[in-house]
Amino acid sequence: GSGNNVKSLSSKSGHTIELNDAGGITIRDKQGNKTVLDGAGNIETISSESNAITVGKGKEAKIKMDKNGDISIEANSKIEFKVNNSVITITPDSITLNTENNTITGNNNLISGKNHITGGDTKIDGGNAFIN
Repeated sequence: GSGNNVKSLSSKSGHTIELNDAGGITIRDKQGNKTVLDGAGNIETISSESNAITVGKGKEAKIKMDKNGDISIEANSKIEFKVNNSVITITPDSITLNTENNTITGNNNLISGKNHITGGDTKIDGGNAFIN
């Protein structure tokens, strides 16, 4: 490379590793998959088919994204999403939504099973309410 700042290693089949003192590290395979460590604390991964991150010897936690735009998140005991004070927690036997305001919007919403509403007033607007 220019000024001897870039070193690279290439295989016969087209895999490369590039070390750039001015930029970072780039790893490419012959299929066009690429991982870039930019030297500024950022990592970008580009994959033609799917990308998965697995943590744990028994694959206890996994995030997978595929070329169709589908995302799968798997965990053994808990997945938690947090935005400031709003939290969604998913465990094997429950989903908990904890936030200041909750909105469920849809053409057909179904709540089934044993339901319990506590704390404060309950208001039903915009249509008939059928009980039993």
